[in-house]
Amino acid sequence: MASHISHIIAKGFQTSYALKTFRSRGLRGIKICDITESLITSGIKYAAPSWSGFATQQQLQQLQSLLKKLIRFNYLPASYPIVTQIFETLDSRLFKKVENNNNHVIHPRLPPNKTTTHNLRQRKHNHQVATHST
Repeated sequence: MASHISHIIAKGFQTSYALKTFRSRGLRGIKICDITESLITSGIKYAAPSWSGFATQQQLQQLQSLLKKLIRFNYLPASYPIVTQIFETLDSRLFKKVENNNNHVIHPRLPPNKTTTHNLRQRKHNHQVATHST
């Protein structure tokens, strides 16, 4: 897993040099943001729900430093989300797809729905949460 994340980070920093070349050739604004999104951040987001949970704090900081550099050089907008927000969004999107599609491969692995007669606050899902004994 560490080699995968290291590869993403190294590729991102190498690609930032190519973005610098694009900028020197006159590419600006939303076009350079689109290229950055397609070349670098798509690599970070690709299959992220499967590996982001295994990333160490140091690796997350390295990914965040890459994004900060891209924002600092105006390759990404200043409002671009941080790495943990990106991963949380991708995780919740995957979970909603699995939950709403009975034919999804992972759907049978979901815990059974929890039924209650109490009027409780809305939750992100209504599945039973497994309890762990210590």
